[in-house]
Parts: sequence; C-alpha cells; structure tokens
Amino acid sequence: MRVKKYFLATILIFFSFLFAFFIFQLDFFGFLTGKHSINLHYLFYCLVLWYLVSFIVFLLDFSDQKNLVLVFLGGTTAFFFGSVLQKTFQLFPTLLNAFFFYLFLFYLQFFTKQRARLFVKFSPQEIFLPIVRSSFIFFLIILGINSYFQGQNFKYPTSLISPASLYPFVKPIAITLNQQLGSQIQNELKKLANQNRNQQELSKIMLDQSLTQMFANLPLNLNTKNLDFSKIVFLQNNNFDVTPLLVSILPSVAKEINKIIAPYLPFLPFVIYLLILLMLSPILWLFNLIFVGLFMVAVRFLIITNFLQLTVEKVDQEVIIL
Repeated sequence: MRVKKYFLATILIFFSFLFAFFIFQLDFFGFLTGKHSINLHYLFYCLVLWYLVSFIVFLLDFSDQKNLVLVFLGGTTAFFFGSVLQKTFQLFPTLLNAFFFYLFLFYLQFFTKQRARLFVKFSPQEIFLPIVRSSFIFFLIILGINSYFQGQNFKYPTSLISPASLYPFVKPIAITLNQQLGSQIQNELKKLANQNRNQQELSKIMLDQSLTQMFANLPLNLNTKNLDFSKIVFLQNNNFDVTPLLVSILPSVAKEINKIIAPYLPFLPFVIYLLILLMLSPILWLFNLIFVGLFMVAVRFLIITNFLQLTVEKVDQEVIIL
C-alpha cells in the first residue's frame, strides 16, 4: 500500500503543477487579443487536470489516511510553483489561489470519506461524482481570482468602444427613427395643411426639433448644438433618412459610452469569464458525461488489476426498536 500511495502522491503533485501552469495561461481578454483558440485549449487542459486531480484524491482517500495532509501540502506547493513560472506572477493572488486549491483537496478527501460510509456496497459513481460536481465551485473561485487580478494589471485601451463597433446598430436605429418620426411629422403636416408654408421646410424644422430633444434626453452628454442636421437626406413626399446623421455622431457616442463604462472596467474580467462559462456550459455537460464513462472504466480496470482491492468488513450499526 505504501508504494501505491507514494506513486499516487507523486502523480498528484505533478498534476497539480500542470494545472497551475495551464490555468494561469488563461487570457480572459482573448476577445481583444484574438487568442480564442489558445484559450479554449488551455481551458480544456485545465478541466482534464481538474478531474484527474480529483480522481487521484479519490484513490488516496481509500489508503491508510496517514500523512495525507503532507501529500496535500505537497500538491499545493506544486500548484504554487506552477504559478511562479508565469510571466505575470504575483505573490498575493498566487497564495490566495493556492489556499483555495488546498481547500479543494481537503474538501474532496473529507466528503468522499464521509459519503463512502453511507453505502453498504461500493458504488464509485454514487460516492465520487456528486462530490466532484459540488467541488467545481473551487474551480470557479480560482478562475474568478485570476480574472480579477488580470483586470487589475490589464492595460485597457483608451477607447474600448470604437465607432466601428457601434456601426452595426446604425441601420436598425435609422429605420426605426425614419418610420416613427416620419409618421409623427406627416400627422403634424396634415394639421398645418392650411398654412401657406413650404411643407419640406416645415418637415425639416420639426425633424430638427424632434431629434434635438431626443438626443438631449439620452443618458449621454452629447452636445446637441454640434449636430449637423444638413446630413439628413430628404426624399420625395417629405420622407427622409437619418442614417448619415447617426454615422456622423458615432465618434461622440463612442466617447461618451467609454466615459460611462470606465469606472466598471475592473469588473470586465468577471463578465468575460461568466460569458465564457455560459457559452461552454453545453460542452462542460458533455465533458462531464464522457468523464463519467471513463471514470467507471478506470475504476473497474484498477480493481481487475488489483490496484484497488474490494474487501468486506462487518460494521456494528445502531438500530432503534419501538
């Protein structure tokens, strides 16, 4: 048993080192740097290593339980040194992550042992898998810590929102404004049909006033005096198109939006990492399903090869009789 335990402890330390190395490679700003595929690879490696570390702890839990604290400290130390190798190494977040990694190892060991006592017949999927699912919170905590400190060190671009990024919204907004404002102006012109004034000029005046009021009511500090209404294209039958006007104010709108979101940029990593988890949730479900099958095969193989031995022991149980 001692040889097996040393072997598993060595594997645990090695996997802990690799897990730390890959998880600190994750770049939560990949959408800005164009490294999405690399991030997916690292995330896949982290998930695989997370399950492997969990499986090793599961096996160690059925050893003689001696010196397991030292084994977990060894795994945590390996996790720490795997983090030290990163170019963006910081002592405090690394120590914080190492602390939660140790809690994760202890959580697995303690609750696996407690759950194993609930079953008369050895049932690895019923003992181990619920504990692994619940321990996934530690994985999320470590990701959250990484994303937060990456946000602290990330050099945000001076203009996170650019005019080009807003351009796709111009057309649907222009269509809506053309229809709504056009309908309102047509109704007003009908009321003023008896006045001997040029309807196109009246239409321009009404449109300028409506747009000025609309932009003034927006939660953006836009200078309505600088709006160039001459860019509005007037068509036949008093119809118009405000698209050129909207395109001309995109730089001002982008600038104001950047001012609004600037105080919240440190929280951007959390948003990104939550979006990644939401997008990958179907993949994680499939990954967990595959792991269940591989886990059962691995346990069966270890039992067949006598690496794990099934024995029967008598247990005294308290029984209440009325």
